[in-house]
Amino acid sequence: MKSASSSATGPGDDASIARDPSAANPRTVFIAQCALATVAFLIFFYSPVIWISDSIYSMLTAQSIIEYGTPDLSAYTIPKFRPAIPAGMLAADRDNAYQLGIINGKVLYFYAHGTSILSVPFVGAMKIFGVSPATSDHVFYFGGEVLIQKLLAAALMAILACIFFRTALLMLNLRWSLVVAIGAAFGTQVWSTASSSMWSHTWEIFLAGCVVYLMLRAERRGQKRAPLSFAAVAVLLGLMFFVRPTGAVLIACVTIYVLCARRGDFIPYAIAGAVCLALYAGYTKTVFGSVIPDYYREPLAFSTLGIGLERNLISPSRGLFVYVPAAAFVLYLVARHWKNLQHKPLAIMALATIGGLLIVVSSWWLWWAGICYGPRLLTDAIPWFVLLAILGCAAIPPERRSLVSNPALAIGALLLAISIAMNARGALARETAQWALMGPIEVHALEWSDPQFLAGLVPGHPRQAIPR
Repeated sequence: MKSASSSATGPGDDASIARDPSAANPRTVFIAQCALATVAFLIFFYSPVIWISDSIYSMLTAQSIIEYGTPDLSAYTIPKFRPAIPAGMLAADRDNAYQLGIINGKVLYFYAHGTSILSVPFVGAMKIFGVSPATSDHVFYFGGEVLIQKLLAAALMAILACIFFRTALLMLNLRWSLVVAIGAAFGTQVWSTASSSMWSHTWEIFLAGCVVYLMLRAERRGQKRAPLSFAAVAVLLGLMFFVRPTGAVLIACVTIYVLCARRGDFIPYAIAGAVCLALYAGYTKTVFGSVIPDYYREPLAFSTLGIGLERNLISPSRGLFVYVPAAAFVLYLVARHWKNLQHKPLAIMALATIGGLLIVVSSWWLWWAGICYGPRLLTDAIPWFVLLAILGCAAIPPERRSLVSNPALAIGALLLAISIAMNARGALARETAQWALMGPIEVHALEWSDPQFLAGLVPGHPRQAIPR
């Protein structure tokens, strides 16, 4: 079928948004992809601000799996580990290894182990080159832990930018696909959070980006069954839950989508998902002594949902629409062109996923997300905003696909530029990290008189630093 854009604008028209196979040959796409990956990696890796807290010891756990076949860290000397400190406790004293605890008779990394397990190949490769999170006499080496995390996070997020690019190419032309990929890479928490260290968000959004690609590709092929694709989707979702508890939201939304829109693919999807669930349960029971570890039992307070929504969307130092205003434009784009939107079931699923994630993180008591930059807890929603951006851009009528004929696109471009500037602050300005070390965060994260993104640019109110 001839695309609407090709009939209205032609393949060489800069205003064209819809994908036209004649507009870019494979060589051009390959060069663009390599350039995107290289530039993104270099920017991510050399961005000076490293947000590392919860993820400390995750690479040491991977090293332990390589050396001893177990995540138990008892074989290592960890100077900051104090068994009397409860694992996962947000201690004001940053010298406490709150990430560790005695669990089921083992010294274990308290947070989800998916990040450590998925990182095993990279940690093993780094050890060959002499970089390790532990010294030769089995003492934890913080410098090696940080370097491995920074390299792996930068590499994963550079690859994710390419995945976004390839996903956009399923519906958009080369130029607009690059805009989507660059905007997602540098105008979101991908740059300011996920590429700085191995937060659990890092592997999760990488896997989610793969899920988005596979699902949109299946939709572009019509109702033709794609059992292998949806079996792969189930495996990716299982890994996401192993990486971070919020993966449960995605599992629920994607499962409903498959049941309603891709019923013929449900059996391979369900079988692969059941296998993943069994493996997860077996691992957690063996390691933690429980099918559901403590980290997955964090209570949610739905009575404070309204307050949490406000703080996660529009608060000065944690609001999504403050730090990624382009996200609001994506939602506008989808709503404005809903009638012309292709693959509406996918769009509904993406909206439900974003809404579910927002409800979960807004119902959690730790809404301010600890020592970090901006709306870290909503990093998980980024791949789904990218999907909506692709669908929304493709739905713009051909005659409205230029900045001259559509002022809304100019506003969108401005919001994207602001988003990039906001996330650049978190990745490049060390003052934003100093801001996060001044307490209490849950109080000053609400103060418009001294927002985190302006740290170092304007005088702020003096505060007492968190004691060491």
